[in-house]
Amino acid sequence: MKWLPRIFNLLIAATAVVATVLLFSLPPLSFNSKVVLDVNLISKLVPDTEYTKDVDAPELLGTDEIQAGIKFSLSLGDVSKAKDGDKEVINERILKNNLDDTLQIFDDAIDILGDNSIRKALKSTVETEITNQIDSAKPDDSMTADEIKEALGLDNAYFTIFSNALYDEANRSGATVDSVGALIQEQTGETILKAEKAGMAKSGAYTDEQKNAVKTNLTTILNQLEMVNSDGTLKPIKDLPYLYFIKFVKNELKNKVSAAELQQKAGETNRAYSDRLLEDYVLTLMPDMFYDVVKYISLGILISVFVLAAIWIGLAAYEILCFIFAAKKIPIVKGLLVPLFSLAAIIQIALGFVLTGVFKYVIPEKIDISKFNIPLKEAVVVPRTFALGTSIVLIVTIALVIANFVIKKIAYSKK
Repeated sequence: MKWLPRIFNLLIAATAVVATVLLFSLPPLSFNSKVVLDVNLISKLVPDTEYTKDVDAPELLGTDEIQAGIKFSLSLGDVSKAKDGDKEVINERILKNNLDDTLQIFDDAIDILGDNSIRKALKSTVETEITNQIDSAKPDDSMTADEIKEALGLDNAYFTIFSNALYDEANRSGATVDSVGALIQEQTGETILKAEKAGMAKSGAYTDEQKNAVKTNLTTILNQLEMVNSDGTLKPIKDLPYLYFIKFVKNELKNKVSAAELQQKAGETNRAYSDRLLEDYVLTLMPDMFYDVVKYISLGILISVFVLAAIWIGLAAYEILCFIFAAKKIPIVKGLLVPLFSLAAIIQIALGFVLTGVFKYVIPEKIDISKFNIPLKEAVVVPRTFALGTSIVLIVTIALVIANFVIKKIAYSKK
C-alpha cells in the first residue's frame, strides 16, 4: 500500500514533464478564423458603363458575401519577435501567409463577376444595335421594333447565343476591334435581311453608313470596358478582371506606397500582380492598433510560457523527491509549490478553456472591419493558445494529486 503513493508521485512527475514539453512544442498562439468578403465592394472593380452600371454583383455570384476559412499559428520564435512589435514578422506570419489562403476564393469571385459583366455588356450592345437598326429600317409605324423582333424570333435566347459568339471572338488569340466588329456587322445584316424578306424592313436599309455606326458603337463599349490595346488588338478577357482590380488598387494606393512597388515586375502574370497588390492594399490599410494588440499578447504569452514551464518543472522535481524520500515531509517546498501551482492552474485554464470559450460563445462572433474600406467585410476570430493542451494535462494532474493524497492518508494512517 505504501508503494502506491510513490507510483503516483512518478505519474504526477510524468504529467509535469509532458506539460513542459507541450509548452514548447505546441504553437504558443494560433487562430481558427473566418473572413467575409463583401461582394458589393468587389463590384466596384468593373468599369462603370451604360451596360454595366446596373450589374447586380450579388445576383451574379448568388450571394452578397463570400466566406473564407483561415488558420494560422505563430511559433515560439515568431512570438519572441512579435513581442517587439516586429511588423515584418507579423505581416509575414499572420497576414501574408493567410491572405494567400483567401486569394483563390477572391480571385474566383473576380473571375465570375468580370466574365459575366463583359457578357452582359456585349449582350446589351448586340440587342441595342439590332433594335436600333430594325427601328430605322421598318417601312412604317404599324409595328414597333420590339414587335418585329418578336415576330422574327429574336428572343432572349437568340441574343444570348449571338453575344456568346461575340464573346468567343473577342476572347480569341489575335482578336481585334475589326474582327469583332465584322462579326456584329454580319449578324446585324442577316437580321435586317430576314426582316426584309418578311416585309418588315425597307429594302437596302442596311447601308454602309449603318454598318459603320454598328461597328463604332461596339468599339465605344469595348473601349469603355478597357478591352482595347493601343494597336487595336483586344486584351485577353480572362485577364480583364485582374486588370480592373489592378487599376482599382493602384488608384487606392497612390501616394501611400512607392511608385516602383505599384509597377508590374518582369515575368509577373496579371493574376500574380493583382494578388501582390491585394497584399499591399491590406497591409497598407492595417491600423497600428492591430500590431500593438499582437505585440502585447505575444509578450504576455512569452512570459506565461517560461513561468509555467518553471512551475511544472518544479512540480516534477518535488514529486521525484517525494518518490525518493517517501516518508519525509518537505514543508518549505510544498508550501511554495502549492500557491504557485494554483496560480499556474488558473492561468492555464484562463488561457485554455476560458479564452477559447469566451471568443467562441461570449464575444459577438462578427467583428466589423468594413470601416477599413477593404473587400473584407467581417471576421470571426477564435484564438487558441498553448494552454489548451496543457489545461487537459492539468486536469489529469489534479486528479492524480487528489488520488495520491487520499492513498497517502490510507497508507500512512495504519502506521
